[in-house]
Amino acid sequence: HLIENSLDFKYYKPNIPIKKNSFIYMSNPDRGLTILLDCLLYIQNYISDISLTVFRSHEFTDEIRTKLSKLNNTVIYDKKSQEKIAQECLQTEYFFYPTNFMETFCCCAAEAQLYHCVCIYNNIGGLSSTIADRGLAINYDINNIDYIENTCKDVMELMKNEEKKNEYLTKGFEWTKNLNINVIKNRWLKLIQN
Repeated sequence: HLIENSLDFKYYKPNIPIKKNSFIYMSNPDRGLTILLDCLLYIQNYISDISLTVFRSHEFTDEIRTKLSKLNNTVIYDKKSQEKIAQECLQTEYFFYPTNFMETFCCCAAEAQLYHCVCIYNNIGGLSSTIADRGLAINYDINNIDYIENTCKDVMELMKNEEKKNEYLTKGFEWTKNLNINVIKNRWLKLIQN
């Protein structure tokens, strides 16, 4: 029986202009940021105007800083409020989470769907239900030498497919309605009463 975490809907705003080809990363840097940077550096060779907004700079390694310096367009924040993260998400086109960390429920992925980001993720752990068919699942072995190239080809194909992106956005936003605090509270109460 799965009961998800609830989301705070107060920061959601409709009809915010989206920065084309923009990506966001707001999770723990240990959970796939270096892989994301490798992917974005590859994609940048084909789509030069990609951008990345990333948080938690106080946790960056030297490797992360070096890779970030090679990206053309970055916005780097340290630890910021949930409101600031929401503002950035609402303007961002893609939440790309190539983690190899086996989470049970990913709040960042749920928030990305609420804030209308197209989700792209490694299909492991709880992400298979937190994003599921509401985003592009990457099913390649992360340890395979061809992982970056194969993943990036799939991502770039998605970036050209407006119909698929809109499908993911619609399904993701509809799913987040079930993460309202009152809905989650009632599911817990029902479970406890049984």
